[in-house]
Parts: sequence; C-alpha cells; structure tokens
Amino acid sequence: MGNRLIIHELVRVEPSGAAEKLEFKTGVNLLVGMPNTGKTQWLRMLDFVLGDIGKPEEAFDDALAAKYVEMRVLATIGDRQSTVVRRWQDPRMKTKVIVDDVTMTAEEFNEHLLERLGITPVKYPQGDAHGPRTWPTLGWRSLLRQIYRRQDSWTDIATRQWDVEQHAVLLQFLGAAEKLFVSQYRELVDQQNEVAALRAQKENFQNALNMVTRELLNETETLSLTDEVINTRIGDLKKTEGEIDQQRAAFVEGLRTQVTPKRDEETALAREAAELRKRRDELTGARTDARVHLAEMHELREKLLGEVDRLGRAKVAGTVFGRLKVTHCPACDQAVEPESAPGICYVCHRHTEPYVVRDAKRRFAAEQRHIEGELQESDEVIKDTSSSHAELGRELRAVNARLSEVEQALAPARAQLADIMPPELREMDERVGVVRERVRQMEGFRAALNKRQDLAKRVDELEALIAKLEQVVQASRGQADLEQLGDLFADRINNYLTLLREVNPNSWTQSHVSVELQKRETKIRIGSRLWHKKLGGTMQLYFLLAYNHALLSLFPDDWARYPGLAIIDVPAKLEDGSATADKENFVLEPYLALLLREDMKEAQLIVTGSSFENFPGHRIELKHVWT
Repeated sequence: MGNRLIIHELVRVEPSGAAEKLEFKTGVNLLVGMPNTGKTQWLRMLDFVLGDIGKPEEAFDDALAAKYVEMRVLATIGDRQSTVVRRWQDPRMKTKVIVDDVTMTAEEFNEHLLERLGITPVKYPQGDAHGPRTWPTLGWRSLLRQIYRRQDSWTDIATRQWDVEQHAVLLQFLGAAEKLFVSQYRELVDQQNEVAALRAQKENFQNALNMVTRELLNETETLSLTDEVINTRIGDLKKTEGEIDQQRAAFVEGLRTQVTPKRDEETALAREAAELRKRRDELTGARTDARVHLAEMHELREKLLGEVDRLGRAKVAGTVFGRLKVTHCPACDQAVEPESAPGICYVCHRHTEPYVVRDAKRRFAAEQRHIEGELQESDEVIKDTSSSHAELGRELRAVNARLSEVEQALAPARAQLADIMPPELREMDERVGVVRERVRQMEGFRAALNKRQDLAKRVDELEALIAKLEQVVQASRGQADLEQLGDLFADRINNYLTLLREVNPNSWTQSHVSVELQKRETKIRIGSRLWHKKLGGTMQLYFLLAYNHALLSLFPDDWARYPGLAIIDVPAKLEDGSATADKENFVLEPYLALLLREDMKEAQLIVTGSSFENFPGHRIELKHVWT
C-alpha cells in the first residue's frame, strides 16, 4: 500500500558516538518496562523527529537533549524506506530535518511526508466559514496528534487540538476532507464575503447620495435621481445659462453707448501690457532652461576633471610599475634569469606579441588630448550659457519694470470703469455662477450614479462566478456522504467495544456509540449524551482506545487516508487514580485481532506498558531505570 508509514528503527546518539537502538516490526510492538525506564521519552523523541518545529528541550527533556545529540528513524514512508535524522548540537540544525541526506526545514519535511503518504493538504475553516479568521492548512502534525496518543492525551480525542481541527483530521482520515474542503470552497466563501461587502457598500453609498441630494436640491429634484433625470436637468440648466448670457450681452451693448469711448492712449497701453506679460513669460521659461543647462554642463565638467585625474594617476603608475620585472617563478618561487630569445617570454618560454612602448604612449596621449578638448569645449559652453542667463535676467527685470509703469498708467481708467458698473450686471454674473455650480453638482451626481452602477455590475459578475463555484462545491460534497461515513466510523468504534466485552464482560458498561459527521463539526455520543460529558476514568480509556482502533482499521480501505500506524503511550494511572496495569492485556486483544488480518499485515501498533505478560507481539523491554 502506498500510504503506509512503518517505523523500523529508532537510534539515538551520544556526543561520543555511542548509540542506543530500538527495532520494531509490523503488527503489535510492545514497549515494556517499569516506571521511569524511558518508554515515554523514546516516543517523544520519535515525535520530535517526525516534523516537530520546536526545540528538543521542549519536545522531550532537558537532560536527554544534553545527553544525546542526534536521533535517527528508519521508516517506510509511502512506497520506500528512508532515514530521517534530527541533530541539535549545532543550533542551526535544531529546526532542520535530514531525509536521506537531504536537509530541509521541519515545515518542508511535513509537506514532504504528506506527499509521500499520498495525503492532500487542505485548508479548513475555523468556526464560521464566512468569519474573519484565516483558514489554516491541515498539515502532518495535526494528523500525528491522533496517530500518536501521548501519555497526557487520555481525556480528549487529541490534546491541544481544537474541536474544529479534530473534526478536520477525522474527515481527512475518512477521505472526505479533500471533497468537503475543496479549493473552490475557500474561493466561494471569499466571493460570497466580497458580494456581501459590496452590497453593504452600495446601500451605504445610496443612503449618503440621498442625504446629499436632499440637502443640495429641492424635494422635486430628489424624488427619482436617475441618469435621464440628471441629463434633462443639466440640459435645462445650460439653457438657462445661455439665456442669461444673451441678456448680459444685450445689457453690455446698451452700456457701450453710455460710456465715453476709450482714448487711443489707453488702448495702446492695454495692448502693450498684454505684450509685456507674454514676453515676461517667455523670458522666465528661457531663463529656467538656461539654468538647467548650466547645471548639466557643470556636472559634465566635474566628470571630465575626474577622468583627467584618473589618467594622470595611470600615467604615474605605468612609469613606476613598467620597470618591474618577474624575478621569481610564480609556481616554484625559484629565481629566473631575464634572458631569452626575442619574442619569447623568459618566464614561461612561450611566444609573445611584440609590445611597442611608443604605441602605448601615443594612445595614452591621444586619450588625454581628447578629454582635454572636451573639457575646453565644456568651459566655453558654460561661459556662453552663463552670459545668456545673465542677459535674460537683465531683460526680464526691464520688462517687469515697464509692465509696472503701464499698469500704474491704466489704474485710473480701470477704477472709472468699476465705478460705473451697474448692479444688474453683477446680478447676472451671480445667476450664471449659481447655474454653473448646479451643473457641476449634477455632474457629480452622475459620477456617483456611475459608481453605484459599477458596484452593481461587480456584484452581478461575482454572483455569476459564485453560481459556478457552488456547482463545483456541491458536486464535490455530494461525493462525501457524511451520514454514511459517520455510521461506518461508529461501527468501527463499536466493533472494538464489542470485542472488548467478549474478552472481559465487565469492561465496557456503557451504551452504543454513534457518530454524527457534519460539515463543520463531529458529534460522538454515548447513548444520547456527548461522550466527554458521559464518560470518565476507565470508560474514557476504553473509548479512546476504541477511537484509535477505528482509525487504524481504515488503513486497508482505498477511499481512506490513514497511514496504518498507531502509537499509544498508556499511562500508569488514569485521571481518576485507577491503575492500568491490570487492563494492559485485554484492551489490546481487539488490536491483535485486527492486525492479524491479511489486509492489515503492513500496519503497525507501538504501545507502551509495564509488562504485557504473555501477550503476543514483538517485545522491546527497557530495563534501565532513570533517576
């Protein structure tokens, strides 16, 4: 089977290189020993190797983290064996996992493990699917919490795992998670949330628009504000504006007959003022261009000076280093004699091209003359541009002075015109201003209506997409019969409890177990009450063993995603103080029967206990008591 996970060896290594090894087989593996012989610590170290993103001191024990520097696991993962190594002596390696000599982060290893086991990672909603909380990925470590029942995990399905995560893990093992939590489901929820937000935005936008129009327009104008109404209203306002303009033009023409015509001198001054303003703008622009060009030329000159300085240093260096000769062989460091035939290197004795010093100096001098020429040219351009900039400044000052004189000469005529301006003309101008402001407001309302229409269009587009996504999600969910899967898993739990009662009639004394799988939660009941409210102590032990037994029984089912490994660390005492030693053998009888089946020959159970006296299985006995 391609989805199997089998542990073959656990090896922990001390700084000296000394190693301790445990070997496991398929079927039942009994890790036995008296209290404090390290059974739990071995399993916690295994847990650390299998993708724990924390530190070793937090995963098992400070003393063990100091005593050992490496933990190796030989395991079959999917269709092949691999060696998985964690090393923590080097701080940089504490969060790294080495798989077959390939180093990766713990997060990358968890993804790698799921891929090898053929399990598709899914994102699942926490609580309300439409709520603000993010959708976490259901990764390998979440699954491992239900594969490995820790010694402190006998009061819940899995410790430190919220109900919604427990539900998602169970759906994954039952092969329903990738159907229920398809990638389109998250996209569907996002689109539905966006539609809800857009509708709220559209409603708020409409309310704000109505409030503004009521304040700015009269009641009749706000009864039904549509594109057609706005266009009609703007047309009426522009017609009114045209009528006022015609009235004003006629009124001004009437005034012309009453006002003394302007003198030729005033007309000439007004024409000159207009020409001076135009010339002032031209000079200001030209002066700005000249200033920018001048700055560019100064920057170019600085670069040319830098080139001149660089060539000077190169010339000095050539003079100094040109006389240096190779006196020792660079390979063996023996002295060499500068004697050889013409055209032959006296160090490597190979043919060389003739080197003419005169040509090199000629090229150097040409480059220097070229740069000096450019420098001289830049100096001339800077001089001309500076002169032009100064001339433009002088002309601009003259234009401004003359414009000031003209403005002063025109001031009396303008004052006379203002005095004779009738109030009717100002009233017409004010009416035109009011009409134009109303047109501007109506244009603003049109833009607002366009915004509302854009929101409505976006909602329509999203609803069309939502309809398609809903079809995909519903079709996928239709393949996940949660009712049937819940009944099947309940039957698997009850199978264990039935076998347990056959071995020990006084063991399970409670009612039938039922499992109700829903889209967002799992409800497991004993009779009519939820299991955690009904059970305590020993009954919890039996129920949780039945839960893990049911998970393990999924291994041969091709529609399931359980990797065929169960790790159970049985506590010496339960929460109510009752001992477990007298229950060790008979609670494992159903597991033994399950693992003896032909289709379970590649599955594996690793379980701890004090003795498991005379119980069949691969026995690993720990004798050293840690103090």
